[in-house]
Amino acid sequence: MDLSLIRVFICVYETKNITKAADILNLSQPSVSYNLNRLRQQLHNPLFERTQYGVEPTKLAHELYPVFKRAIC
Repeated sequence: MDLSLIRVFICVYETKNITKAADILNLSQPSVSYNLNRLRQQLHNPLFERTQYGVEPTKLAHELYPVFKRAIC
């Protein structure tokens, strides 16, 4: 799995906002969305659900977060 996809996932998970994650990662919002969609396809899961205030992690995203976080720290 591409390390950049994991970084995008972690940043979106922590901010619960794709635009904020893009700002932190110094990427465009479409780039973050594209990379998040690549990860979604690889894992066969939406990972995040859109809400009025941003995004909320799915059950799988909650399970993956500590594993991914340890992998990059």
